This record gives sequence, structure tokens and C-alpha cells, in this order.
Amino acid sequence: MKLARIISRSFLWIAMLLIVVVSMVMGTHIFFNERHFDTGYNSFPPAAQYLAPNAKRFSVALVSDSATGNRVFEQVIQDIRQSDKNYSFVLHLGDFVKDYFGDYYWTRSRIEPYLGDTPMYSIPGNHDISRRHHIDKTAYKSVMGAPYYWFGYGDVLFIALDLSNTTYVDDEMLQWFSDTLNKIRPTFQHCVVYGHIPPHGPVSTDGYVIDTNRVLKPDVADKIKQIVRGHKIDAMFFGHVHYWSENTFAKIPTYTLPASGQKARSGYYGYVSMTIGPKGIESIEPHYIDFHGPVSDKQMMRITDNIGYYKTCRAVRWLLYVIVGCLIGAVLSYCTTFRRK
Repeated sequence: MKLARIISRSFLWIAMLLIVVVSMVMGTHIFFNERHFDTGYNSFPPAAQYLAPNAKRFSVALVSDSATGNRVFEQVIQDIRQSDKNYSFVLHLGDFVKDYFGDYYWTRSRIEPYLGDTPMYSIPGNHDISRRHHIDKTAYKSVMGAPYYWFGYGDVLFIALDLSNTTYVDDEMLQWFSDTLNKIRPTFQHCVVYGHIPPHGPVSTDGYVIDTNRVLKPDVADKIKQIVRGHKIDAMFFGHVHYWSENTFAKIPTYTLPASGQKARSGYYGYVSMTIGPKGIESIEPHYIDFHGPVSDKQMMRITDNIGYYKTCRAVRWLLYVIVGCLIGAVLSYCTTFRRK
């Protein structure tokens, strides 16, 4: 009986010690991953806000498809910050991360110092919402904000669309898009629309054409076309295809962006600049960077392997369950031994 008491007490203390150690490890992990959100930088888009109402001429930088290429993206942002265009903000057209969770915190912590006080507003890409081949926008919304929105800057209405899926577009968003064009658009002189997946297979400047299964399905593209028809839209921008192109959609000038970190299908990494003046868009230009070397840090590659990352988290969670179960068993065993005594 004495031996049983000693064993049960030892087991109890061991279980309690394990709980304390695991709690400290997980707490440290959470702190070092979430502390980057306390930097004062706000990546949430200014949904339904009117910014800089007196701005007459300003420039915007547009980037896209930077996931897993943090070193490239850092150089792109550096180039944007060092430009004499003095960009008012940056628009990220999706694929900020690679297949969901793992690299949100790390990527933001690496990019924010390069952005400085230049805001960056995003929309989701197909990789931002993919989790084990299922669509899940929970993490994107909590970290990056609304998946679709509008805001005004000067006399320009910017409309961000959630075009992160080739086969499906939310009917609620389509209705919102139609209402925005009908009710908000007339209050602005100019309008720019942007999304991730383009509605057609654009031809790059060197003749490259993306596979048709990588663009919006015809029925989805037709829904967008029906909504924009009859409205004055100065330009539409898209990412996803990883190359620069100039085309038209529903008689609206459309442009696709080169990759800012992911595979450059045209052979060049870069971004696009847009300058808008009192009479509308004055220039739209692609800018390429001369990049050599590994596109990602090894740490980035480990973190973006988010399936392995979350398997580890799941293993830790099950370990906690086992420890708690052992603790309960030890307490019950101790109480039973004490009663018998």
C-alpha cells in the first residue's frame, strides 16, 4: 500500500510538471508567432472608407503571387519603397501564402519592416484559402481582413473582388458588386477593379498563354461581365497567371501582374505601377527586378510546409489530452489510496 501511494504521488507530480512545461512551450510559441501583430501596422483594407479626398494625382503599386518567395518579395517591396513615385499604397492581388496557415505570421513579420509606413491592402488568392483541398477563409479573414471590399482614394473608387476560385463566385459578393457599381460608383470620377483569377486566358507580351483551367470558368466570367457591362471602369487588374499582359474584358482594359515571388512564367519577377491624375489613369507600367539566388529562406520553406506544421500542433494537442488523462487517473488513484488508508 505504501508503494502504491509513492507511485501515485510520483505520477501526479510528473504529470503536473509535464503540464507546466508543455504550457510554457506552447505559450512561448504563441507569443513569438502573434507578437508581430502588435507592430502598429494594420494590413486590414479600409473597407467603405474615403481616403485622401483631396488627392489629385497619386501612384499605386500592385503586386501578386508572392507566396513561398519571401526573398523575391522583399526585394520587390524594397524597389517599391525606393521608387521616386512615392506610392500611396500597395495592392496585393492574392496568393500571399502557400496553401493556407503556416506562413501568415512569418511572412508578415518579414515584409512589414520593408513596407514601413506604406499600407498594403490584399485580396485572397486560391492558395490563401486552400486547406487540404478544401476552401476555408477563416485564417485569411482574421489576418488580412475582408475578402472583398471597396474604398475611395481621391476621386477614384477601388473595388476589390474575391476571385479566388476558378469554378465558383459567391452570389452574395456578386450582388454586393452590382450594388456597389450602381450606388457607389456614381459618386467617383474613376473606378479600378481588381481580383485574383482573371476571367480569360490573357496573352503575355512574349506570347505565353496560361491553361484555360487556370482562369475563371466561362459561366463565372459571364456573371462578372453582365455586372460590369454598362459601367465606366477605367481598368481591371488580376494576378494568378504570373506574367504581365494587356487585354480587354467587356471592353474594359485588363492587366495581369508578374509574379512577386512564386514561379515567374514569363521569366521575370516584378510588380506593376499605376499613376492616376485628375483626368484618370496616366500610366500603367510593369517593373521587373534583377533577382538571383534562392527565392526563399530555409525557415520559410519549413514553415510553409503547413501540413507538417499542423500535424505537429495536432500531436502536441493529443499529448496534452494524454497528460490530462494521466493527471485525472493519478488524482483518482491517490484519492482511492487515501480513502483506504
